[in-house]
Amino acid sequence: MEHQLFIHCESYLIIICRRCKHAVWPTEIERHLKGKAHQLKHAVVQQIKENIEQWDNVARDTTQLTLPTILNEPIPELPIHDGYRCQRDPQCQYVAGNMNTMRKHWQNKHSWSPYPSRGRTAPQKRTAAQDEVDRSCQKVQFQQVFASRKGSHYIQIQTKETTEHTGTPDQNRASHVIDELERFYREQQRQTSNVIQAGEHDEANPWLRRTRWPVYYPTGGGGMDVHSIQG
Repeated sequence: MEHQLFIHCESYLIIICRRCKHAVWPTEIERHLKGKAHQLKHAVVQQIKENIEQWDNVARDTTQLTLPTILNEPIPELPIHDGYRCQRDPQCQYVAGNMNTMRKHWQNKHSWSPYPSRGRTAPQKRTAAQDEVDRSCQKVQFQQVFASRKGSHYIQIQTKETTEHTGTPDQNRASHVIDELERFYREQQRQTSNVIQAGEHDEANPWLRRTRWPVYYPTGGGGMDVHSIQG
């Protein structure tokens, strides 16, 4: 009967409850089966517990358990959830189930908040903050082995998309530098464009500066009219 209730996942030395979809420690089999989810009688539980104690390749306590932080392939017996992985630090592998939890992680572990000041935020600052949020996390899928305590951390499922997005730490740092440079040059171009548009009507434009015609043919004083040349 124990095989009808539990799956022996030898790859990770764990026992997974088929109904509850999470792992159960061998020492907690009795309490689990007597609980609300199963409500089995004492005699039945004792028999199942004794049979499971004979299983090999099962972690009996936390010292024998080593779970990864990333899975190349999901564990078939466990459900898959959508969540977020922190990108504030290339070495950080924290995965959260929702954005509120991720924001708390940013504050506690990285001393950063996308909205540091209270009160109403200007639209421009709000857009910039949202852009920074998008850069600070990545949508991922994850699984959870145990429901609580050790082994209950969220384990990211590595896919082709997340591998390409995450990259190596060096790639991440290089990409961030490139993004910053591109953002700087876009801002410089925008400011230059604004200065040119705000200039006087007879101020030399960039094309004229390149030809240096304003130097050789200045307007006024009997010189050649630049505007007539353009026309």
